Order: sequence, then C-alpha cells, then structure tokens
Amino acid sequence: MRRYLTASWIFILAICLKAEIINLPLAQTTGGVGINQVITKRRSVRRFSSQSLTLNELSQLLWSAQGITDPYGKKRSAPSAGAIYPLKLYIVIKTNGVKGIDAGIYLYIPQNHSIRLIKKGDYMRKLAEISYGQFWIEKAPIAFIFCADPQRMMARYRERAWLYIHLETGMAGENLMLCAVSLELGSCAVGAFWDNKLANLLQLPETQKPLLIIPVGKKL
Repeated sequence: MRRYLTASWIFILAICLKAEIINLPLAQTTGGVGINQVITKRRSVRRFSSQSLTLNELSQLLWSAQGITDPYGKKRSAPSAGAIYPLKLYIVIKTNGVKGIDAGIYLYIPQNHSIRLIKKGDYMRKLAEISYGQFWIEKAPIAFIFCADPQRMMARYRERAWLYIHLETGMAGENLMLCAVSLELGSCAVGAFWDNKLANLLQLPETQKPLLIIPVGKKL
C-alpha cells in the first residue's frame, strides 16, 4: 500500500512539474480609481492598440474576476451560490500580448494566483473566427473566457443551477470590465460564438461549457 501511494504521488508530481505554471505578482487591494468613476466610464470597446499588457495588469484583471479575497482562502471576488465557484477562467494571449509571457492559452488558478499553460501558440485570430467572424477581437492583446463546470452546482441546486451559474458569470465579468476601466484599458463582453468550436480550442473537458468572452487591451 505504501509503495502504491508513493508511486501515485511521484506520478502526480511529474505532471505538475511538466505543466508550465506562471506565478503572478500580488494584486493591489487598496487604492485605485473610485467605484463611481469606473462605473461611469465603462463602455464596450472594440478598437485596441498593439501595446502589450504588463504582468501586473494581467494579475489585477484575473484577481478582480476570480481572485481569492478572504484570509481563509475560500471566498472569491465575485459571489457564488453556496460558495461552490463553478467558473473556470481561461486566458488567450496573442504574440506580444503580455510582456514576458509566451502566446498561448492559459488557465487561471485562484488558489495560488497563478496561470497554467494549456497550449502554446497565437490563437487570437482563431478565437475571432469562432466568435462568428468578429475580427475586431483579433486586435486585442488578450481575451478572457469564462467557462463553467456545472456538476456540483446541479447536485445542490438542480434545475436552478444554470441560472445561478449565468448570474455568477455576469457578476465576475462585470468585475473584470470595471477593473479594466480602472487600469485605463478597454473591454467588451462577447456572447456570440460557436460553443463546440470554442470548447475544442480550449481543450475543455466534456463537463465544461464556455459562457462569455471578454477581450481586453489598450484603447485606440
């Protein structure tokens, strides 16, 4: 039994070491632009410059959407029914989209405020094609994609599970867009895309479903 457990842990450790994990700088939790100002200034932006985002900006945006915000390491920046937190936040980064990070698709890990590489490459044009040919998306240096695994939510809330998941996605997405305003960035919520094609691009498990895309970048 002991040998079996040891071998299992070695296998898990090997997988973790193989995965490319990028630890993010700590997000700022004080200061910043006043909430009334960012609400007033928020608009849907579809024209972006070629300027790269910084690692600090990426960190702040991710934290605003799904970051851990309590000292016990459980509660996040956006509310969730029953504190279940079914959302998964993926990031598509184009070439030179974020300084110091290779182009690729990443998954945000709230528990240690890091991102894990899913696959390398510049997939921003592909994302635009999947989004019913909205090619303005291709100009954004980065896009955030909210997905959900509904199993635990359905086990507890049954027929109301998807309602709660969609509410949570909207609240987390608004957090991210308001944070973008505070960083003098533009963003736009996108709900038009081919679900299956986007799921394939992100290599989602069968239980997960994509719900919302938010491209972000410096405004022209």
